[in-house]
Amino acid sequence: MYFLDLPTLAAHPMLGTVFSLTNTLNGVIGFCWSWHLIRSNSHLTAHTLWVTSYVAMFTILGLGYCRFLYAGDASDWARGVKFPLTAWFGGEVFITLCVMGIPMLPGLWGPMLYWAGGCTTQEKRELTRHVTFATLRAIAIAAAGYLVFVWFIASDAQRAYLGSGGESLVGPFGYYAPVIGLLVANSVFMVVALWPLFVLSTDDSDKTRSSSGSALAAAAADHHNQSTLKTE
Repeated sequence: MYFLDLPTLAAHPMLGTVFSLTNTLNGVIGFCWSWHLIRSNSHLTAHTLWVTSYVAMFTILGLGYCRFLYAGDASDWARGVKFPLTAWFGGEVFITLCVMGIPMLPGLWGPMLYWAGGCTTQEKRELTRHVTFATLRAIAIAAAGYLVFVWFIASDAQRAYLGSGGESLVGPFGYYAPVIGLLVANSVFMVVALWPLFVLSTDDSDKTRSSSGSALAAAAADHHNQSTLKTE
């Protein structure tokens, strides 16, 4: 959507509809895929799925940080109107994030904090290790993909374009600025979305745990069984 101007959208209104549809459709596909993985006792793989999806989203925001942090609208962007970075905090994008994003945080953090509460120390260690590795692996793949593009595929004109988006935001980094934006954006993701996993309450007693704790136990057992089979 960043590459389309208002006349194009007005001439082809289905473009906006298709863009909105992809958000909903991807959510439905992700839900069904995760449900299938959990039903198949592939709990850790299900964690990889949502983590990779978040990294993909924040990678897009990070690579396009100049447009994301732009305080004006599409017409201002097309005319090359410059805005200071501080203007973003009063712009429509920032206000939209506050109005739509902040109310979503309890829905993200609540299940992570309470559904998995009461897991054992071993289960928590297994879960946090897997999620952290999956996140860093996805970030590394995304960053490497961008570097391969600018080093071996992009033309000189494309490199110049990638390094020209807002002098105050690019600074001395040139066409490396987008990959730095990628790393910063995903660092924000790790702080905002992953912290509940590291503060989960643990319960190493023999008392019966909740169904969520049992699910984590099943995930740990599944991972242990896979490791044992590989060893054999």
